[in-house]
Amino acid sequence: MVVTTLYNGIVTYGPALALEQVAGIPILAGTLIVLGVCMFYTFLGGLKAVIYTNAFQFIIMVVGFLTIIIKAYFFDFADAEEGSVFEINSRGGRLVFDDFRVDPTIRHTFWSIVVAGIFSAWGPLYAVNQTQVQRYKSCQSMEGAQRALYINSVMISLIGVIIPGLGGLAMYAYFETCDPVSAEWVGDGDQLMAYLELNVLRN
Repeated sequence: MVVTTLYNGIVTYGPALALEQVAGIPILAGTLIVLGVCMFYTFLGGLKAVIYTNAFQFIIMVVGFLTIIIKAYFFDFADAEEGSVFEINSRGGRLVFDDFRVDPTIRHTFWSIVVAGIFSAWGPLYAVNQTQVQRYKSCQSMEGAQRALYINSVMISLIGVIIPGLGGLAMYAYFETCDPVSAEWVGDGDQLMAYLELNVLRN
């Protein structure tokens, strides 16, 4: 319950950050707008409205990230002097696949991503999280819930590769020689992807 409460704060903070970057709406006002809209459609449509909204949100997110990724990998850095997205990230020390050090002070290693991911992120999320259990129970049968979970596991794995993986590499390639946070082009590092989309897709 504590994790769900904290998660809800992050879920409302994320869109508020995007609204601030894109539309200049202050974070507090953006948070209130997001909460108001969510409460309104949930009150009117119940769980069905939430499911449809989640599906729509998923499509919008994936299309947005794929657009950035396709533009970066196949257009902007395909024949660039500085190299491809992978070459830029490799040069910057961002491509590390074989770090098996057992050191809790290192942010990303095999152990922190795979083992800790299973026991602190994905395991609890799919086993006992209220929002997930509510979704299971809304299915018409146990088989339907299991089928939905299998589909979800495939889709979340794809998103895990696309968004933080390929999307993050593209972001680093664009910002290799500059730091939008230090330059005060954005107010927070969490706004980098929205800032990138605004600039890369401006035309």
